[in-house]
Amino acid sequence: MYMDADENTLNIILEEESEIFSLIVSGLKKHLIIPVISEPEPNNYILSRFLAKCAYEYLVLRAKEENFGKFSEYLKEEQFQPLRKYARYGEGCKIWSYSQRRIYGEGDLFSGFNREEPYETLNEMDFLFIESGRKIVDGEEYVDTELYYILVIMGIEYVISVSEPNISGYNLVVMYKVCTLSYVPKIDIKES
Repeated sequence: MYMDADENTLNIILEEESEIFSLIVSGLKKHLIIPVISEPEPNNYILSRFLAKCAYEYLVLRAKEENFGKFSEYLKEEQFQPLRKYARYGEGCKIWSYSQRRIYGEGDLFSGFNREEPYETLNEMDFLFIESGRKIVDGEEYVDTELYYILVIMGIEYVISVSEPNISGYNLVVMYKVCTLSYVPKIDIKES
């Protein structure tokens, strides 16, 4: 089954041997009800674990692109274990909070990026650092940041925190734009 957006028609493909096909051809059934789900229900446990898994795997992928040897040890640190355990086993909390909102239509077309023809974006992802403050300890400046994983599928943006099951910092930024946003260009791990 698919929808032809140009003609605004619904085309349904059924196997000839199917029971529903026989009922429609015989006239015993004259209506076909098709549920339309525009986006998943919020606070979905399975989706939350899926996002946690994607966030952790994307972290590994980005680390591998940069310097996996140093970063593989970094991924074993305590700060990433809650996300890893939740993604793999569902442990640690009832549901790891995430944000879900539609940022563009499922079939929207975009232009630019040196392309002549409009194109559709099916998915995109990246990390987002939100700077929440700075402090100086023993003469060294430290930046307090929150790391979020952002995944967009068919125009629906999903955001999950990498460090804790709380996305209040991200929600504040979206609502009030109170912090500095920066997408992560690369992951740089320095030996201490």
